[in-house]
Amino acid sequence: MHSNEQHVTVADVYALARAVNPKIGYTTVYRALQRLAELRLIRSFPSVDGKHTIYDRETREHGHFACERCGTLIDVELTVPEELWRPFALAHGVEVHSPSLLLKGLCANCRR
Repeated sequence: MHSNEQHVTVADVYALARAVNPKIGYTTVYRALQRLAELRLIRSFPSVDGKHTIYDRETREHGHFACERCGTLIDVELTVPEELWRPFALAHGVEVHSPSLLLKGLCANCRR
């Protein structure tokens, strides 16, 4: 998993927190991130491989491009328009909370 200042996992934050406070527990970091997401102060979404939760400090609605090789995430300034997801929601009886877009492929570095 590649992290940056905006897209991080619990493990990324835990490593940073331990550098400041070696006694901090993994569960403490996990619970803090979960609570921040519940309060909508950060966003959370599953990683491309589904093995991790990614935490994003950008709270406005936006999509992502995910590199399938190296895991790099890049913000995409697009969301799925309501006229595209509304028929799906009505047909399946679901409630959409985040009409975000996920593009997958190879980043510029991995294409080289």
